[in-house]
Amino acid sequence: MAKVAKITITISDAGTGQNIQIATTGKKGATLLNDINNRVFYPSQSPWATSVGYYTDVLTKAISQL
Repeated sequence: MAKVAKITITISDAGTGQNIQIATTGKKGATLLNDINNRVFYPSQSPWATSVGYYTDVLTKAISQL
Protein backbone atom coordinates (compact mmCIF):
# COMPACT_ATOMS: atom_id res chain seq x y z
CA MET A 1 0.00 0.00 0.00
CA ALA A 2 1.49 3.34 -1.07
CA LYS A 3 1.29 6.52 0.97
CA VAL A 4 -0.63 9.08 -1.09
CA ALA A 5 -0.92 12.11 1.15
CA LYS A 6 -0.13 13.52 4.56
CA ILE A 7 -1.72 16.24 6.67
CA THR A 8 0.23 17.75 9.55
CA ILE A 9 -1.41 19.76 12.32
CA THR A 10 0.96 21.68 14.58
CA ILE A 11 -0.22 23.36 17.79
CA SER A 12 1.91 25.94 19.57
CA ASP A 13 1.23 28.11 22.61
CA ALA A 14 1.12 31.85 22.04
CA GLY A 15 0.61 33.65 25.33
CA THR A 16 -2.94 32.91 26.46
CA GLY A 17 -3.89 31.67 22.98
CA GLN A 18 -2.60 29.13 20.51
CA ASN A 19 -1.51 28.87 16.90
CA ILE A 20 -2.84 25.97 14.85
CA GLN A 21 -1.04 25.27 11.58
CA ILE A 22 -2.16 22.82 8.90
CA ALA A 23 0.16 21.68 6.11
CA THR A 24 -0.41 19.01 3.46
CA THR A 25 1.73 16.99 1.06
CA GLY A 26 0.99 14.46 -1.62
CA LYS A 27 -0.53 13.74 -4.99
CA LYS A 28 -3.46 11.54 -6.02
CA GLY A 29 -3.43 10.86 -9.75
CA ALA A 30 -3.11 14.25 -11.44
CA THR A 31 -4.43 16.12 -8.38
CA LEU A 32 -1.81 17.85 -6.24
CA LEU A 33 -2.70 17.64 -2.55
CA ASN A 34 0.09 19.86 -1.24
CA ASP A 35 -1.61 23.24 -1.54
CA ILE A 36 -2.76 23.78 2.06
CA ASN A 37 -0.52 25.67 4.46
CA ASN A 38 -2.61 27.68 6.92
CA ARG A 39 -1.69 29.12 10.27
CA VAL A 40 -4.39 30.68 12.44
CA PHE A 41 -4.12 32.29 15.86
CA TYR A 42 -6.90 31.53 18.35
CA PRO A 43 -7.13 33.88 21.36
CA SER A 44 -7.84 31.06 23.82
CA GLN A 45 -6.26 27.68 24.48
CA SER A 46 -8.06 24.44 23.68
CA PRO A 47 -9.39 22.88 26.90
CA TRP A 48 -7.25 20.00 28.19
CA ALA A 49 -9.29 18.22 30.87
CA THR A 50 -8.93 15.09 28.72
CA SER A 51 -6.87 14.30 25.64
CA VAL A 52 -10.06 13.53 23.69
CA GLY A 53 -11.53 16.94 24.57
CA TYR A 54 -8.30 18.71 23.67
CA TYR A 55 -7.89 17.03 20.29
CA THR A 56 -11.59 17.32 19.47
CA ASP A 57 -11.33 21.08 19.95
CA VAL A 58 -8.09 21.32 17.93
CA LEU A 59 -9.51 19.24 15.07
CA THR A 60 -12.72 21.31 15.03
CA LYS A 61 -10.64 24.48 14.70
CA ALA A 62 -8.42 22.87 12.05
CA ILE A 63 -11.43 21.77 9.96
CA SER A 64 -12.77 25.31 10.04
CA GLN A 65 -9.52 26.47 8.36
CA LEU A 66 -10.03 24.29 5.30
